[in-house]
Amino acid sequence: MIVVSDTSPVSNLISLGQLKLLPALFEEVVIPSTVVAELLTHPDPTFQSIFQQARQESWLIEKTVSDQEMVKNLLTNLDPGEAEAIALTLELKADALLIDERAGYQIARNYQIDAIGVLGILIRAKSQGLIPQIRPLLDRLKDQIGFYLSARVYDHVLKIVGEKD
Repeated sequence: MIVVSDTSPVSNLISLGQLKLLPALFEEVVIPSTVVAELLTHPDPTFQSIFQQARQESWLIEKTVSDQEMVKNLLTNLDPGEAEAIALTLELKADALLIDERAGYQIARNYQIDAIGVLGILIRAKSQGLIPQIRPLLDRLKDQIGFYLSARVYDHVLKIVGEKD
């Protein structure tokens, strides 16, 4: 399965220490040039080291979007990374788009793109036995990383993976 990723899923997985889930779940992860630039601005040297290591591995591929007109049109509602990720997903006919932001997710769905957020990645990882529990990762996302997660979604994810009390 080939996916294109926006900044947030990669950033959140690095922050969780779970970037290894991407090559375990997906054959190739393609990231647009703007997403690379956004990830390179992260201030934490450990984050940078992990990201630079991933860039050297064959599963993470940087590509430039050809259809700049589409990117320009998408920029009316999205940030540059999201716009390029959606345009590149369509251009490459990728299997899915990794994206967390609500507006980008909705626009991707309007283009019939299978959109998967970090929660979907974690659910897939748990169902494939790649992680033993999701609850500690959800707690870190919410409490330490600043990922907005409503109580309803939190409970729903735990119920899906069989961790709801």
